[in-house]
Amino acid sequence: MNNKQKIQMVLRSILILFFLFSTCCFAADTITFSLIESPPFTTDTMEKKGIEPEIVSAVFKNMGMDANYKFLPAARVYETAKAGKSAGIVGWVWSEERAKSFYYTDEIMRAPLVFFHLKTFDFGWQTMDDLKEIPIGTVLKNYYGPKFHQAADTKKISIYEIRNEKTAYKTLLGGRIKLLPVNQYVGYGSVKESFGQKAVEKITHHPRPLKTSVYHLLLSKSYPGNDALVKRFNQGLSAIKKSREYDKIIGSYNLK
Repeated sequence: MNNKQKIQMVLRSILILFFLFSTCCFAADTITFSLIESPPFTTDTMEKKGIEPEIVSAVFKNMGMDANYKFLPAARVYETAKAGKSAGIVGWVWSEERAKSFYYTDEIMRAPLVFFHLKTFDFGWQTMDDLKEIPIGTVLKNYYGPKFHQAADTKKISIYEIRNEKTAYKTLLGGRIKLLPVNQYVGYGSVKESFGQKAVEKITHHPRPLKTSVYHLLLSKSYPGNDALVKRFNQGLSAIKKSREYDKIIGSYNLK
């Protein structure tokens, strides 16, 4: 073998090693998030798992990563992600308690939080004083804003804590609570999915919002690399918003 052939063999070997190294290092990683059923924001009944997962997936795709989603009962989602058994949770609002265990990304969605009630219940409100002595259901681990929780803590309003949203809707439909604060876009879809169209026809919501809920991707502080990932995700989220990809995703769901 002459020197020219030896050089060609060495170069060929280098190219093969470079190709193998590139394939290994730049293949898309997969990251898994915990979700609860909250259609159309998050749901296992849709191909892309709902609005928020579709947004999150678009961001990670542009980062060269795949997002995977595991649906769990509401009581398990928070603790699973908090312990670092998943990378985090998609579509939760900020609270002081959660911020101790999670990094918050920039806003991925926002929606009005309104009081749902039976059509047979004549209801109107302007201030917290108007909610006195009305049985209000809340879901464990959900956050309804500082004014609401302050009123609850001081017994200004009557709160009945319920373990999950499906049970909360059932309790509302049964008349054991009069009001249930829920994301306006989620409430009707969740009731239809769990109890059917006839149940939807029994409920309505007051147009005055309790607050505007801002939803984020929560990245667990117990999951390796999330301290750096939050910055990268925010940059990717900003990029899809500038490219109008974000608006296309939101518009495709026809929210009302």
